[in-house]
Formats: sequence, C-alpha cells, structure tokens
Amino acid sequence: MHDQANVLRQLVSSATTEGLKPATPAPPLIVVAGGKGGVGATTIAVNLAVALAQQGHRTVLVDANLNQPDAAALCRIEEK
Repeated sequence: MHDQANVLRQLVSSATTEGLKPATPAPPLIVVAGGKGGVGATTIAVNLAVALAQQGHRTVLVDANLNQPDAAALCRIEEK
C-alpha cells in the first residue's frame, strides 16, 4: 500500500526492528521502600537524596506514599 503515510510506516517498522537507542544513558534510579509504615524508608530516602545533591548529583525525590506522604515535612517544604 502506497499513500502519504508510507514513509512513516517504513520509519516505524525500521525503528522497531533495529531498536531505538537513547541519545544519553538513563540516569540511575534508586528506590527506597519499607514493608510497613514506621520503618524509616522516608527518612533514608530524604537523607540519601540530600547526600547525593551535596555531592553535585542532580536529584529528584518522589514520595509515592499516597496515604501519608512525609518527605515534604522532613524537607520542611509546603505540601502541594
């Protein structure tokens, strides 16, 4: 079938067969999790993020606890 989208189909086909390589390697991902509440996972995660940032690493801290996110309170920032 030859139509306007033929070139796009060829690009998609070659990309999926050859595999796309990212321009830069993905940054490392560190996950800190606790088996239950109150075991210190948030404290460890916040302190690890601070230590990495102090060493010059670009750092993002995500508190994925939807019930009781505590990372903002430990960092003394306003929750949003």
